[in-house]
Amino acid sequence: MTVSSCWNPTRPGRIPIVLVHGTASSPVRWAEMLNEFQSDPIIRARYQFWFFIYSTGNPVLYSASLLREALRDTISELDPEGDDNALRRMVVIGHSQGGLLTKLQVISSEARFWDNISDRSFEGLEIDPETRETLGKALFFERQEFIERVIFISTPHRGSFLADSRLGSFASRLVKTPTDLLGQAVDLARAGVDLVESAVERGRGFFDIFARRDESAQLERRLQRLPSSVDNMKSDHPFTITLQAIPVDAHVHAHSIIPVLGGPPAEGQNDGVVEYSSAHINEAASEFIVYQSGHSAQSHPDTIQEARRILLEHLDAR
Repeated sequence: MTVSSCWNPTRPGRIPIVLVHGTASSPVRWAEMLNEFQSDPIIRARYQFWFFIYSTGNPVLYSASLLREALRDTISELDPEGDDNALRRMVVIGHSQGGLLTKLQVISSEARFWDNISDRSFEGLEIDPETRETLGKALFFERQEFIERVIFISTPHRGSFLADSRLGSFASRLVKTPTDLLGQAVDLARAGVDLVESAVERGRGFFDIFARRDESAQLERRLQRLPSSVDNMKSDHPFTITLQAIPVDAHVHAHSIIPVLGGPPAEGQNDGVVEYSSAHINEAASEFIVYQSGHSAQSHPDTIQEARRILLEHLDAR
């Protein structure tokens, strides 16, 4: 597994725009938008551009925890004294799965994701400290206060009908479980956490467990595959149901850019991957529909123009 953060050279006093790509994608997909932004004298003078690169088959919660740590570490490294206020006016733009990673940076999940796994208190578990740290990072999220605004593009807040299909199930089986997460699952089972019954009762949660607890060798085989990002984007998956019920923090300005394949109205349509009804969220300060566009709308001229409008609005907010 290779997960890394790749940042353009930092520019003190300029607001970071963090671009988070979607499933089976890369920062290359942002090329048209980035070129347009860099050719705009106002945006070029006030913003800097960062990219987050991640393995898009991993569980969404895990990838989101890596994004959170990368942002925190970068800000701490660039501005250890906290003098650069621009770094704390961050705008994050997420496409598709990247939008889910983005949302997880601006919510307060409390114990809701853990509650999908077990009825036992996370704080009271007697588990290895490394397991506790990894799971704590991947299952508990708080709003990152340095993020002031987020833009969701083609984001499946209520799941993707493509992930629900046979094609989605096939793609999910091709994903290899990150070794460290497999170790955490085995460690929890050995610690006696009643994951099996609760997982069956609640449907597949963070740990995809269907069998009874047994000896460690059997456990490792049965815990062979954690839910992939494709599983996490199924409409009936506990992760999807839980995340959609948690609103973006009221202190964060959220915007939605939603493509659909046809003309108006958008209701009842989709972009080939995500239904309009899944991409729509009530807490969005603005919602812009890109008509006659497929799922990869981040390069569409209307998408770029709307994102530019939002960035200029962000400059005027203070």
